[in-house]
Amino acid sequence: MRYDENEDLSDVEEIVSIRSFNLEEKLKSKTYHGDFVHAMDGKDFTFEYVQREALRVPLIFRNKDGLGIKMPDPDFTVRDVKLLVGSRRIVDVMDVNTQRGVEMSMSQFVRYYETPEAQREKLYNVISLEFSHTKLENIVKRPNVVDLVDWVDNMWPQHLKERQTDATNAISEMKYPKVKK
Repeated sequence: MRYDENEDLSDVEEIVSIRSFNLEEKLKSKTYHGDFVHAMDGKDFTFEYVQREALRVPLIFRNKDGLGIKMPDPDFTVRDVKLLVGSRRIVDVMDVNTQRGVEMSMSQFVRYYETPEAQREKLYNVISLEFSHTKLENIVKRPNVVDLVDWVDNMWPQHLKERQTDATNAISEMKYPKVKK
């Protein structure tokens, strides 16, 4: 389904003001009992840890040292993403209220995202954004351990990966599964 800026949104509930979530606040809450979320240092997130624990619980990293990740500067914005992947790039988003998938261009999503929350009539969540073969891949790197356990890296036929030279979110044009980067 394509995003339509002229869609009638009059029947959408006012959900923006009631949907807020702060993970840190929830974990420190007196009502949270248990160790469902595991806190650890980046240096401890190793291949051996993944083999032993099998990623059964969500992880929070106290620091990124040792993870081998590369991230943009803290002032990096959704507009910067658009500049690096292209304004016409299709983004898979979900209407949070209806759980219906919608496609938007990066330009449309940036326009939505930069609209003040109180003025948004729908709440959208980006499902995925494949950015291999774009300028964004040069400033973002996933944790080293992911490289070691990634099935696309380790098991997908090399000739199919090599045939993928263009950045795309179109399933019919992909030579290997997304999301790689």
